[in-house]
Amino acid sequence: MYANVAYMEPERVTLGSDIRRLRMLSGTSLRKFALGVGVSAPHLSDIELDRRRPSKALLKRIALELRPVGGTHKSLERLDARFESDLQEWVLQNPEVRLMLRRVKESGRPVGEVLRKVELMLRRD
Repeated sequence: MYANVAYMEPERVTLGSDIRRLRMLSGTSLRKFALGVGVSAPHLSDIELDRRRPSKALLKRIALELRPVGGTHKSLERLDARFESDLQEWVLQNPEVRLMLRRVKESGRPVGEVLRKVELMLRRD
């Protein structure tokens, strides 16, 4: 039986999957790349499989190594779903933030549209 391509979900691009894609595009083995960025091969493997997140410093080293094949710190950082520490603290202190994000997600509206409306509302105050 063949899969119906029309109904297949596109694979979601993650930080780890993009690092792996770019590393493979560069033709560099996992071990050699890990050595180049200063981590063990298992550590890098965990990052590529999205089981761990690289530190900010490691992400910069990874981006530098991937620059020849089009990797940039900015493009990789966009895929890092972690909140900065000040935002993490804010979420912990204000449970409504999680609810706000949930409501925006469930609304189905484009995030950019919601952001523009929030910015307009904040300017009025």
